[in-house]
This record gives sequence, C-alpha cells and structure tokens, in this order.
Amino acid sequence: MKNYIILAILALFFGGCKSEEEKQQIAMMNEYTALGDKIAKISFESLSGNLKAAMKEGGPANAIKFCNMNALPLTDSLAKTFKVNIKRTSLKLRNPKNQPDTLESYMLDLYAQIQKMQKPLVSKHFWRRQMMCAILPLFCSKSNA
Repeated sequence: MKNYIILAILALFFGGCKSEEEKQQIAMMNEYTALGDKIAKISFESLSGNLKAAMKEGGPANAIKFCNMNALPLTDSLAKTFKVNIKRTSLKLRNPKNQPDTLESYMLDLYAQIQKMQKPLVSKHFWRRQMMCAILPLFCSKSNA
C-alpha cells in the first residue's frame, strides 16, 4: 500500500514539473491568446460599428453594399496594423472569397453543434504550419445572420 501512495505522490510531483521550454511555450500561448482576443474584439467592433452606421444611413441595401466594398479593406488594415492574417468565414457564405478551408469548416461545424447544446463557445489557439493560429467565434444577432 505504501508503495502505491509513494508512486502516486511521485507521479504528481514529476507530472507537475515543467521544463523551462514548456513554461515558455505556455507563456507564449497565453500572450498570443490575449493578442488574438484583442484583435478579434477590435475587428468585430470596427466591422459592426461601420455596418451599423451604413445601416442607419441607407438601410439594409446600403449595409450590404458597404460590407461588399469595405469589409476586406477594414480587416486588411487591421491585419497590417497588428502584423497578422485575419480571415472571416462562415457556414453561411455571402462571398466565395471567404470560403473556409478544411480546418475552418471543421471548427465552424463544431461551434454550431456546441451552440445547439447551448454551451459557451470558446476560442481555440494552436500551432499550424509553424504559425500561431486562433479561431474565434464572433456572434451576429439573428437579424444580421
């Protein structure tokens, strides 16, 4: 019995020890997560603020026209500012240029299933092709979906 207790304690002790490299990776992941969340928030606020103004100015037709002409330049400008790539995509595409790749399709489907279960959606951060990637759900009201 004593051997099992000691073994369990040793496993917990050594399992809790992280190398300096692991600690750095965790710190980097936390830093990228915070930056990704910040960029997503700014992107959403910029797009939705401009879209609301276009809607007020000329109704739904003007909002659609605004989106078609200005959404990409707005996200491109934010991407340059933060030195990142920003891509918008959806299960309900309006623009074929926003077609999701395989991973994005998988995540969109996963988010749709999670939302149906009325569970909170969370952002996902991971390494892909030697780059830190973040998939962040942005919500539209039913009238904008």
